Amino acid sequence: MFSAKYLLAALALLCVANPETEAKKTKLKYFVRGTDVGPDESFCYSGTYETKKGKTLGSYKDCVTTIPEVDDKGRIKFDVVTTFTPDKITNQTPGTFVTTCSVTVTAKDGLPDPFTAKEKCRNKEGILEGLEDDKTGKVTLKGKVDNTDSPLLTFDLQWTIQYSGDVATPTDDDTDSLPPAESPTDDESRAPVGKDDD
Repeated sequence: MFSAKYLLAALALLCVANPETEAKKTKLKYFVRGTDVGPDESFCYSGTYETKKGKTLGSYKDCVTTIPEVDDKGRIKFDVVTTFTPDKITNQTPGTFVTTCSVTVTAKDGLPDPFTAKEKCRNKEGILEGLEDDKTGKVTLKGKVDNTDSPLLTFDLQWTIQYSGDVATPTDDDTDSLPPAESPTDDESRAPVGKDDD
């Protein structure tokens, strides 16, 4: 005769084995590169995003939404809202994402020419739009930037987007879904070089 403990263990195994009990998990890597790229009047940077090998996947719009501030270690911090809109929907480009992240810029010596600083951010709840029903996911940014002629930037950035659940099919309204950004002045532009404390 089976005990209640064995019965519960068997039920737990059935739940784990059933693929319908687990949401689909996906991890995307988008690469954004640009040389002497300037912002528009809303302080948004636009261009294309790619695979690591340079195949264009779609267009992005990266908007600075807060005035950059310098912390006590000389690092520059500001928030961005970024929209990734695919040219077409595939397994690698599933749909339009709108993400948010708080970026930290740190000046670094010894980076490959012409880069002068590193950018990074991480947001465990960084997906604002793009997922059906169960909105779970995180957004990570890391990369290099030359901002000595800010607001003109040269950058090589990698966005990693991880989520569970299905991605919504983009609509015509998705590309116009960004809130208006508060535009920093030229002296308070995206990613002025911060001083590294290392």
